Amino acid sequence: MTIERFMLDGFRDQEAYETLSGSNTFPLVRELEFKYGLKVIRAERIRLPKDHSYVDGWLMSYKNGVPVANAFSYISDGKLMYAVYMRGYRKGKAFDEHDRSILTSNKISQLMTSIKRTQAMPNEDKVIRKRVLDQITAVFQYKRSVRGSKRKSSPFEVEEIHAMLARILGENTNTKPLPLDLDKCKKTLDVFNDYDKMVEDMEKECVKLFEKPFLLVGMYENGETVAGKAVVDVTDESTDTKYKLTEPLKRYRSAADVEGFKAIMTMIKLKYEDSVMRRVGGFLPLTDAYDPDLQVAFFYSTTPNNYDCAWVAVPCTT
Repeated sequence: MTIERFMLDGFRDQEAYETLSGSNTFPLVRELEFKYGLKVIRAERIRLPKDHSYVDGWLMSYKNGVPVANAFSYISDGKLMYAVYMRGYRKGKAFDEHDRSILTSNKISQLMTSIKRTQAMPNEDKVIRKRVLDQITAVFQYKRSVRGSKRKSSPFEVEEIHAMLARILGENTNTKPLPLDLDKCKKTLDVFNDYDKMVEDMEKECVKLFEKPFLLVGMYENGETVAGKAVVDVTDESTDTKYKLTEPLKRYRSAADVEGFKAIMTMIKLKYEDSVMRRVGGFLPLTDAYDPDLQVAFFYSTTPNNYDCAWVAVPCTT
């Protein structure tokens, strides 16, 4: 049994591994690795079920580095208890919302049986879809930025519309004189045509930016980062924009370690260093927006923590 087997690539700390392998929780970690392929990222304090005290647990993920569980153990009424907190799992009866995501047993075999029976452990594809791909709003942020408050709206009163309909259909207006300002019609038509041209250009640029692989970078509250490449899934016929990965996610200790991101990271840092908005990792703004100067899209669904990220999509514009 080696550090390579149990700890995530890029996070193999010998001191942490020695602590892990000598802990009461190690047999549970070993079983989670064997049954589900989970790897340890690092030690992480976790609150006990039905209690407000904390113990050391072990944050675990699939090989992509997106956390799915925290394995820990504790003493209760003189017995050693094994427990797994699984983000996204909700049992029926619980002490509170935290406890609702925890399964426990004094026997590892019984705990693993409970996990299997309740289907509490999500598979890797489900984790990626729910916690990563479904969070991407890069196209939406870009279109919202370009379109702004522009919308087609009619400047005509109902009597003017009546006059236009009568003229178009060659019908009378029951002898009622209805004025029709052709200059106003021409100006409105120009505005509408300009809007359509803007939308057409926006759609073309959107294809250029997001329908070929773009860099996707997500940052957790402690600055650790996951990154990969994604594209718009043009095969998905749903009305909502969907995405798929073209390069698997990988976890990094720092965003600066992500290949091809350091330069844009520096530009983001410089542009937002005086911003009043909250920044994750000292540079990434916590916002939903497309920055036309940097040509990047920022988005998030939940304030970053151990499981949720703030994201930035960086299109390849060359």
